[in-house]
Amino acid sequence: MSSRQNPLYWSFGIGTWFGTRVRVSTFFPLLAFVMWWKLSSPAMAAAVTGLLFVSVLLHEFGHVFAAQHTGGFGDEILIWPLGGLAFVEPAKSFRSQFLTAAAGPLVNLGLCALAFPFVLYSAQIAEVWNPLVLPRVDLKDHVLQDLWILTFSLNWFCLLLNLVPIFPLDGSRMLQAWLNVHCSPPTIVEIMIKVALVAAVALGTDCNPL
Repeated sequence: MSSRQNPLYWSFGIGTWFGTRVRVSTFFPLLAFVMWWKLSSPAMAAAVTGLLFVSVLLHEFGHVFAAQHTGGFGDEILIWPLGGLAFVEPAKSFRSQFLTAAAGPLVNLGLCALAFPFVLYSAQIAEVWNPLVLPRVDLKDHVLQDLWILTFSLNWFCLLLNLVPIFPLDGSRMLQAWLNVHCSPPTIVEIMIKVALVAAVALGTDCNPL
C-alpha cells in the first residue's frame, strides 16, 4: 500500500491553484469540532479554524513555490487537522533544500508582520507573544482588529513550532540541509538525533515548569 493510500491521507480535492492540487483531509472537520469544544463561542471556533486553514495553506504554498523556483518540484498540498503537507522535491543544491524548508516559516513571519500593526495598539499586546495561549478577543465590537490579532497569534505559534529542529518540522529540514554541506552522513544522523533530544527536553521543561 502506497503512502497516499494510507487512511491518514484520505482526502478530498478543493481545486488546483497556481498549478498545485489542494486537498483537505477527511479528518479536518475534527479540528472544527475540537475548536468548538475548547473555545468560548462558535464564532471564536469558526474564526480560529478558518484562520488556521488559511495560514497553513499559505505556509505550504511557500514550500511549493520555493521548490519550484529553485530547481525542484512541487504540485500538491494536503491540509490535515494538525497541519499541512506539501508534496515537494527540492533540487540537490543547498539553496533549494534550505529555501524550500525555510519558505513555510517565512510565510508565517510575513503574516505576523502584516498583523502586527493591529496588535501594537491592542490591549492584548502582552499575551499574543505567548504561543501557547490564544488572545482574549470577543469578535463583537472590533471584529477586523480581533481577526488580525488572532492571525498574529496563530502564525506566531506556527512560526515558532516549525523552527523547532525535530523531524518532520521545518527547522529539522533546514538544519539537515546545512549539515549536508558540512558533515558526513553518519555525523548528520548523530547530530540530528542529539539536537532533537535537546529540543524535546527543552520543550518539555518549558511546558511543565516546576
